[in-house]
Amino acid sequence: MKKLIATFLVILTFFWCLTPLPVLAFDLEVGQQVKLKTKTDLGIPLHRKSSTSLIGRIKDGTWAQVLDTAKEKHWLNIKTADGQTGWIIDDYVSQVLNKPILPNTNNNETSAKIKLKKD
Repeated sequence: MKKLIATFLVILTFFWCLTPLPVLAFDLEVGQQVKLKTKTDLGIPLHRKSSTSLIGRIKDGTWAQVLDTAKEKHWLNIKTADGQTGWIIDDYVSQVLNKPILPNTNNNETSAKIKLKKD
């Protein structure tokens, strides 16, 4: 009987270890950079608005900036480095950075100023 209980506990422990842990939600804010992770080979669904309104797909591993949030931050309005904008579900976020890594087109500090010398 003890051997049967021990075997049962070993099997139970094995299956408990295989159970996926719940994914912790990110506390997403406007301006943060997010890395997107797809669940299929199709890519991340991109929507026109914060509801089912598919307009395209984004490649796995794409970095984007959060422009807005909706429906208790479950939907994110994003912009990718190549200029794609739209709404995604927060389930596709795999990583969050507070500091921007995407180029900011409005940043004048990075523009080089060249003075020409007249002869």
